[in-house]
Amino acid sequence: MQRMFFENWIGMEELASKMPVKIYLGKIREATLGFPRALESFYSVVCVDRHTDIEKLLSKGLPETVVEKLVGEAFDRLDILNQKVMQALAVYNRPVSSAAIDYLLQFHLPGINSAPLLDRLVSMHFARREAMRYSLHPVDREFAHKKIPQLDETKKKLGQGARARLWSRFALTLRAADYYREARKPVEDWKSIDDLAPQLAEFNLRCTASDFDSAAVVLADIDFNYLLLWGHYNLMIDLHEKLQGKVNDGQLARASAGNLGLAYAQIGQERIAIKNYEKVLELAQQDKNRHQEGAALHGLGNHQASLGKTKKAIEYYEQALVIFGEISYRGGEATGLGNLGNALLSLNDFQGAQQLLSEATQTADEILDAAAQLECRRNLARCFLFQNDFKNAQKIIDAALQYDVPEYTYRASLLKSIILLRQNELENAGAAFHKALAQADEILAKTPELYGALDAKGLALCGLVLTTDDSLLRDDYHLQAIETFKKARQIAPHAGVVKCVLRLFDELVKCDNDGALEELRRLECWKVEA
Repeated sequence: MQRMFFENWIGMEELASKMPVKIYLGKIREATLGFPRALESFYSVVCVDRHTDIEKLLSKGLPETVVEKLVGEAFDRLDILNQKVMQALAVYNRPVSSAAIDYLLQFHLPGINSAPLLDRLVSMHFARREAMRYSLHPVDREFAHKKIPQLDETKKKLGQGARARLWSRFALTLRAADYYREARKPVEDWKSIDDLAPQLAEFNLRCTASDFDSAAVVLADIDFNYLLLWGHYNLMIDLHEKLQGKVNDGQLARASAGNLGLAYAQIGQERIAIKNYEKVLELAQQDKNRHQEGAALHGLGNHQASLGKTKKAIEYYEQALVIFGEISYRGGEATGLGNLGNALLSLNDFQGAQQLLSEATQTADEILDAAAQLECRRNLARCFLFQNDFKNAQKIIDAALQYDVPEYTYRASLLKSIILLRQNELENAGAAFHKALAQADEILAKTPELYGALDAKGLALCGLVLTTDDSLLRDDYHLQAIETFKKARQIAPHAGVVKCVLRLFDELVKCDNDGALEELRRLECWKVEA
């Protein structure tokens, strides 16, 4: 700190002649209570006006809110140009490039080149820089943001150009959101969550500006086909929760509530999911939107099935299928027939299940829906497996695995492993269990609470217990399986889920000649939720 003041304060030599510099530095440290940000702000005051009378500044006395006081003192000494740059950083409220600042201030400071200004602010400890992106300390951000006028413009119908010329929190926030809209990558380059950073930033800024309908449009572009596909369920929940009860457009409100329910279901929160789907159903019926009414009924069927209420699930599925038929929604028919077939399979109605799953597969093939093509075949293969028809089960699961849909492939790989094991192909089964385990772990790396992937991992580990000769490895797989199943049941102890997992587990037990899985079968966690 001594070096910083000597280099930037003109009067330091004169001050040193009156009293040892260390004593003054001690007074500064005492006045700022030793807070690093307060010391930086004190230094910033000196940088802005190197003729500052430190004794006079200290004599003013500093309140308990010393950091805020010094931040304000430093900010107020900046010229209007640098103040606006800091306020632009405050609006973004995240690390941004100089190009983002130029965009935001384009209509207020024509021809601005903010890069040298930002670097100067960094050198004076007003701003921070990392990898050529600039940001503010939270205290500085709050102070600079409060200095921007807060006008009531939410109900005014202004064009984008007119709004961009207003200097207000609302207008600047929407201008910042517009920057991220223009910064999006082409759709073909959306490969991971990092590629959606502009949309996520835009969403948060539009929510900050209470422009929830526009935020819902942004989220609709990325949630179902990307966030859901990649397993970012918790992120989906956080984003959609911000919209509930705030979106005016009926279509957007229903879609948001439905996808929120879907995300909750993926992490085992079935009852919360049901409440969301009931809300969607009510809104859809009020607006006479048959497509979303059918989707809500179908979703309610899925969640009732997870809770083990199979007959209630069948009622919902049948109602949904009637609507899907009326509106010629072939995608809904494919998934609806498939899930109705699964419900019959859980009741051991093999003939009825096989017929429905075959119809579902044919429909999925006609509309070229890869996810439905994979899942319908996987469930049809389960139907044959449970009837000990391994030849057909093998043929169909191999066909299912021709479709690469990451959020479903691990389940198909697991089923193939079990089918191979039931045919006593131990070496091939072991390799397949390893593959299923790796695929489940890949999904869990994104969403650790995804109970379906946890159950698949547990079953794959059990399969490795039966196909591994190394006793140490076998013991390790056994312990991992116990912990994995316990974790899954903490998330989803639902009767329907447990029944489905145990049915596949019991297929493994049929190949357990040494009783290696007996302890796993007696686990306390298999006791279902009432």
